[in-house]
Amino acid sequence: KKVLHFVEGLGKQFDGATPTEAALKEALKYDAEAILLLSDGAPNGNPIDIIDNISALNKNKKEIHTIAIGEYSANAKLVGFLQDLAKRNNGGFLGVSK
Repeated sequence: KKVLHFVEGLGKQFDGATPTEAALKEALKYDAEAILLLSDGAPNGNPIDIIDNISALNKNKKEIHTIAIGEYSANAKLVGFLQDLAKRNNGGFLGVSK
């Protein structure tokens, strides 16, 4: 419940934008074995280009795990993007709804 409350609060801070590529580029700079990407919307930009760019930049081969939140099952573009990104980067995909 705490996680859902936190995530719902985050969503209210943004005006519908999903700058996924910029966030992932920043995350790749950290010394970590894995990245967790939570999203409730398809990324800004071309999903295929973002997956290609991030996968090429992921030289350390960090696992990128993705989590679709909210009413994700109605958003095929989001689900496809997150599944493909995770698959290309040795990660897993999970969908979480209320």
